[in-house]
Amino acid sequence: MTICDNNADGVENYNWAEKLKNKLTTESGISIRVFKDNQEAFTASNQLTQIKEGNYKVYARVQSASGCFSIAEVNMNVSFNSIEAKEIIKYICFDGTQDIPIDLNSYKNEMLVNPSDVPVDFFGSFSYAQINSNKIDPIQTITDNGDYIVKNFYARFSKGDCYTIKRIRIILVILL
Repeated sequence: MTICDNNADGVENYNWAEKLKNKLTTESGISIRVFKDNQEAFTASNQLTQIKEGNYKVYARVQSASGCFSIAEVNMNVSFNSIEAKEIIKYICFDGTQDIPIDLNSYKNEMLVNPSDVPVDFFGSFSYAQINSNKIDPIQTITDNGDYIVKNFYARFSKGDCYTIKRIRIILVILL
């Protein structure tokens, strides 16, 4: 199976019970929990909540409401697709008081590694980017005054259900 590795970090949250139910049982009222080895499945400890890429075995504990259970060995063949991008830091000289216009779109091509044709949205916080809410305009103006001003913006590159979020750090440094 192929799934998206959001943020290209090598793991994804995964609803094992939902994905394996029809492959393991047709009975209703059955719970399915998945573990990395047979012993953990037997003792019902350290349930898996994430999936990783590769060929490996997991152990599904299939349990009835009465407490009776069996353990099924499940062979996994998982490949990830992902959007690869990198964070960037840009230093801009200013006089300490001037307003600095920033075009966040101008950084897209420098950030995006693979593939090259992914749409991007911008956010003022990582948490907004994660939930894809409160998008900001790509044209921003930094109006803060001082000798050293740091502003962070977040680019969310997404294609279908696959996405990655990377920071754009703008540092304004006073001209001497």
